[in-house]
Amino acid sequence: MTIIDFPDSVAKAIQIDWAMDYNHGSQPNPYTGTTLQTRGLRERWKCTIRFKPMTRTQVQDLQGFFMQVEGNLHAFSLRDPSQCKNLGLTEEDPTVATSASTYARSVSINTGPSLNPYLAAGDWVTFATGQMCRVAESLDTSAPSNPRTLKIWPHLWLPVSSASTVTASRLSSVYGVFRLTRPPAWTANVANLYRPYTSSIQAEQVILTEAIV
Repeated sequence: MTIIDFPDSVAKAIQIDWAMDYNHGSQPNPYTGTTLQTRGLRERWKCTIRFKPMTRTQVQDLQGFFMQVEGNLHAFSLRDPSQCKNLGLTEEDPTVATSASTYARSVSINTGPSLNPYLAAGDWVTFATGQMCRVAESLDTSAPSNPRTLKIWPHLWLPVSSASTVTASRLSSVYGVFRLTRPPAWTANVANLYRPYTSSIQAEQVILTEAIV
């Protein structure tokens, strides 16, 4: 899989909308009227990011990125520009203690030295497979023993192997694999000579079992 890096030279975001995309639902029993809650297999993050007005240099880097990804044909790496660093006090990346299977919602990890919370609810983590998840429940390391259970959303799309690294520390920027869901476009305001260009992107996480050509 070829993954293109989102250019750092693009102007910073001014608004980010995150959405949980899933196909969970309910199905009523036509005979009894009772309702059965059902869990679908699709779980991923979606986002809309609007950028500050850009200079010509910045927007041409963005245009080059658009031409490389060719709409939603190719994938790219993206971090959350509103949360570049985690709130948890993790000082080194943890490792997976016991391999976790596809669809797992928690992962057993061995943690390094840190203060509490080790990872805070809502922090981002990335597994060796390239999948970026958010921490579903704050992880406290006041108990002296390893391993500890890391609860995540969405569930794992691919199994993660034991001893693999989880990118999660305050010193690391956590990236995930996304694709555009809206045709790329930009606007030029000729009245603003210094930062005339504006743009936004809509993207969704790539399910890592999907093929990318």
